[in-house]
Amino acid sequence: MMGMDVFGINPKIKEYSVKPTEPEWSTCTTEERDAFFEADRQYSDENPGVYFRANVWAWRPILDMIYYANERHELGIPEDTLAHMGLNDGAGLDNQADCDALADAMEDLLKEEGDVITWDCGDPDFKDAYRVGKSHVQDFVGFLRECGGFSVC
Repeated sequence: MMGMDVFGINPKIKEYSVKPTEPEWSTCTTEERDAFFEADRQYSDENPGVYFRANVWAWRPILDMIYYANERHELGIPEDTLAHMGLNDGAGLDNQADCDALADAMEDLLKEEGDVITWDCGDPDFKDAYRVGKSHVQDFVGFLRECGGFSVC
């Protein structure tokens, strides 16, 4: 497991935005491949609710913040759902209203954070290993506002 891929269930898509078609990978040229990846990056930038990614070191502090937001703001996300959001097995929230509530709660928590957010795994050898920039968490909040629900894979 290299990281967490978080997919929007029903993302808001800008009306002018067109998802690029994947080339035939076995026969495409380097230029066609590069053009596809650039178009795909642009599509993702235009539509932040489609996809969010974080490596495992960054996802732990984000997930820890989700746990804390759930507790502090009484969001009612089931413990089983929270636990499975750390396992790449498709857990997440299934509607925009819950995502908006989580985004609001996380924005509230971000007011108390510095530029780097860490998670203490309890192992002194990994102190501060699990860290994420505040801006990446803000990107996740932006994803939440546009995703229509999400699935962590």
